[in-house]
Amino acid sequence: MDGAIMGGPRLTEKHMAQMEAMLNDILSEVVKATSKHGMFNTKHEAWGVLDEEVNLELKLAILRDGTSEDIREEAIQVAAMALEIAYQFGLPDMFRVNKR
Repeated sequence: MDGAIMGGPRLTEKHMAQMEAMLNDILSEVVKATSKHGMFNTKHEAWGVLDEEVNLELKLAILRDGTSEDIREEAIQVAAMALEIAYQFGLPDMFRVNKR
Protein backbone atom coordinates (compact mmCIF):
# COMPACT_ATOMS: atom_id res chain seq x y z
CA MET A 1 0.00 0.00 0.00
CA ASP A 2 3.07 2.19 -0.23
CA GLY A 3 2.80 3.74 3.25
CA ALA A 4 -0.69 5.21 2.79
CA ILE A 5 -3.25 4.49 5.49
CA MET A 6 -6.68 3.64 4.06
CA GLY A 7 -5.98 5.75 0.98
CA GLY A 8 -5.58 8.93 3.03
CA PRO A 9 -2.58 11.16 3.52
CA ARG A 10 0.70 9.61 4.57
CA LEU A 11 1.86 9.80 8.16
CA THR A 12 4.53 12.37 8.82
CA GLU A 13 7.16 12.41 11.54
CA LYS A 14 4.94 14.87 13.43
CA HIS A 15 1.99 12.46 13.24
CA MET A 16 4.15 9.61 14.45
CA ALA A 17 5.38 11.69 17.42
CA GLN A 18 1.79 12.61 18.32
CA MET A 19 0.72 8.97 18.12
CA GLU A 20 3.64 7.94 20.30
CA ALA A 21 2.49 10.45 22.93
CA MET A 22 -1.04 9.01 22.72
CA LEU A 23 0.32 5.48 23.16
CA ASN A 24 1.97 6.68 26.36
CA ASP A 25 -1.38 8.13 27.46
CA ILE A 26 -3.06 4.79 26.70
CA LEU A 27 -0.50 2.89 28.76
CA SER A 28 -0.94 5.37 31.61
CA GLU A 29 -4.70 4.82 31.46
CA VAL A 30 -4.22 1.02 31.65
CA VAL A 31 -2.06 1.46 34.77
CA LYS A 32 -4.55 3.90 36.31
CA ALA A 33 -7.57 1.65 35.63
CA THR A 34 -5.95 -1.58 36.80
CA SER A 35 -4.57 0.12 39.91
CA LYS A 36 -8.06 1.37 40.76
CA HIS A 37 -10.19 -1.62 39.70
CA GLY A 38 -7.79 -4.55 39.36
CA MET A 39 -7.68 -6.90 36.41
CA PHE A 40 -10.83 -8.23 34.77
CA ASN A 41 -12.29 -11.27 36.51
CA THR A 42 -13.85 -12.74 33.37
CA LYS A 43 -14.05 -12.16 29.63
CA HIS A 44 -17.68 -11.15 30.11
CA GLU A 45 -16.72 -8.47 32.61
CA ALA A 46 -14.06 -7.21 30.21
CA TRP A 47 -16.60 -7.03 27.39
CA GLY A 48 -19.05 -5.15 29.61
CA VAL A 49 -16.46 -2.51 30.47
CA LEU A 50 -15.34 -2.10 26.85
CA ASP A 51 -18.94 -1.99 25.63
CA GLU A 52 -19.74 0.76 28.13
CA GLU A 53 -16.69 2.77 27.07
CA VAL A 54 -17.49 2.46 23.35
CA ASN A 55 -21.28 2.48 23.21
CA LEU A 56 -21.91 4.94 25.99
CA GLU A 57 -18.98 7.18 26.84
CA LEU A 58 -17.29 7.56 23.43
CA LYS A 59 -20.58 7.49 21.55
CA LEU A 60 -22.00 10.27 23.72
CA ALA A 61 -18.85 12.36 23.41
CA ILE A 62 -19.17 12.17 19.63
CA LEU A 63 -22.95 12.49 19.26
CA ARG A 64 -23.18 15.39 21.72
CA ASP A 65 -20.49 17.24 19.76
CA GLY A 66 -18.02 16.99 22.61
CA THR A 67 -14.78 18.86 22.39
CA SER A 68 -11.84 17.22 20.68
CA GLU A 69 -10.34 16.74 24.16
CA ASP A 70 -13.51 14.94 25.37
CA ILE A 71 -13.43 12.63 22.35
CA ARG A 72 -9.69 12.04 22.71
CA GLU A 73 -10.06 11.20 26.42
CA GLU A 74 -12.86 8.68 25.77
CA ALA A 75 -11.02 7.15 22.79
CA ILE A 76 -7.93 6.70 24.96
CA GLN A 77 -10.05 4.91 27.57
CA VAL A 78 -11.48 2.63 24.86
CA ALA A 79 -7.97 1.89 23.57
CA ALA A 80 -6.73 1.23 27.10
CA MET A 81 -9.49 -1.27 27.82
CA ALA A 82 -8.97 -2.97 24.45
CA LEU A 83 -5.24 -3.20 25.17
CA GLU A 84 -5.87 -4.67 28.61
CA ILE A 85 -8.25 -7.25 27.10
CA ALA A 86 -5.68 -8.16 24.43
CA TYR A 87 -3.01 -8.47 27.10
CA GLN A 88 -5.07 -10.32 29.68
CA PHE A 89 -6.99 -12.71 27.45
CA GLY A 90 -4.89 -12.78 24.29
CA LEU A 91 -1.85 -14.42 25.84
CA PRO A 92 -1.36 -18.16 25.88
CA ASP A 93 -2.52 -19.65 29.20
CA MET A 94 1.02 -20.26 30.43
CA PHE A 95 1.74 -16.49 30.38
CA ARG A 96 -1.62 -15.24 31.59
CA VAL A 97 -1.76 -13.66 35.06
CA ASN A 98 -5.50 -14.17 35.45
CA LYS A 99 -6.45 -17.46 33.76
CA ARG A 100 -10.22 -16.94 33.63
